[in-house]
Amino acid sequence: MSRRFLAVLLAAAPLAAWVQGPAGAMADTSADARAGLPEGTLLLARIKRHVGEEMARLPDYTCLETAERYVKAPAAKVLRALDTLRLEVLDSGGKELYARPGARAFQRDHPGSFTDTGLTGTGMFSLYLRNLLVYGNGICRYRGEEQLNGRPAARYDFRVPLLGSGMTISLESASAVVASKGAFWVDPGSLDLLRLAVEADEIPPGLPLASSTWTIDYARMRIGQRSMLLPQAAEINLRETNGREARNVIDFTHCQEFHAESAIRFEDTAPATALPPSEVPAELLPAGLSVAIALAAPVSSTDPVGAEIEGRIAGNVLLKGRTVLGEGAIVRGRIRRFEPASGAAARSMLVLEFTEIEAAGALLRFFADLESVDAPASVERGRELPGVGAISMPGTRFTLPRGFRMLWRTRALTAPQP
Repeated sequence: MSRRFLAVLLAAAPLAAWVQGPAGAMADTSADARAGLPEGTLLLARIKRHVGEEMARLPDYTCLETAERYVKAPAAKVLRALDTLRLEVLDSGGKELYARPGARAFQRDHPGSFTDTGLTGTGMFSLYLRNLLVYGNGICRYRGEEQLNGRPAARYDFRVPLLGSGMTISLESASAVVASKGAFWVDPGSLDLLRLAVEADEIPPGLPLASSTWTIDYARMRIGQRSMLLPQAAEINLRETNGREARNVIDFTHCQEFHAESAIRFEDTAPATALPPSEVPAELLPAGLSVAIALAAPVSSTDPVGAEIEGRIAGNVLLKGRTVLGEGAIVRGRIRRFEPASGAAARSMLVLEFTEIEAAGALLRFFADLESVDAPASVERGRELPGVGAISMPGTRFTLPRGFRMLWRTRALTAPQP
């Protein structure tokens, strides 16, 4: 596939905020009009306020983005693996900048500048969400409550008109702004966004695009001293009119607060410039180290996704006879996902993410693969994300006890090639 990418740019000016109820009647969300509103309208107003408050207190932060990319030629029948693109992404004030893994300076404003082929995209962190729910550029329709990953969720369908869209899709031969439509799911109790699904709409005849969709799943993550709702995983699909297709399966890990020594500036007419180094240490452990971690407290499948977890280094970690990690060093992470067993003989899966080690007063980023765990648990093999391990156990619920041991092997940041 020659160079082609999906870029998402959003309109800065909000349109009038409207919502649509099940009967199709339009209503605004002002205090004077709340009496007798269609079902779901008041909940939507609370959701918008909650999302706005979350974004207002969101600090500058970085995440490691891992994108497994697939392509299909026009005459081919199935998608084939292209490569794995791994980048650091910085979200600052609603802007996104990119850098190579482990870099301290973010110099590029689009991930497509790091590769000559395949599909890339921007806007998955906050740009589209701001446009839809904070700026009010979307027309939303309540669809009721349904189950999403085993939990109740309020669903809204939406459409963002071309005038307020700001979504730009660029192929090799053409580029155009398109409208969009889709759905989002929200936890009705916490008002946290669970999933956002978007589809390109009103595609102009001059753009050889048959379809473009992307889906983002959200979860709580610890940023500094605060629990923040951030994207956890995403998928982008693009199909051209000639039958060519591309798909990116994306995961976001190792999110942390970004501290800069001076203000960050973004100029619309000038290329992005290097940012000052982060104050957060970016030291990386050498690849190939065997690191045993014992849980400092029990971790249960009933704990909420995003809950913080902590472990201790179980035994000194040596490199050429020298101790690089001492026994008892603190390892921090969170619960990333839980999938309950679906049958009598099935096993439930708990996915843990460890992101950093505190040793001798320094913070070390933890990039490693899970190799083994204490019985009767076992390692569930799948997508290899640094610092992320899937543990399976029989039954629909289980608890990993305090002292539960896991053996990890540190890895390099270089993305594997298929």
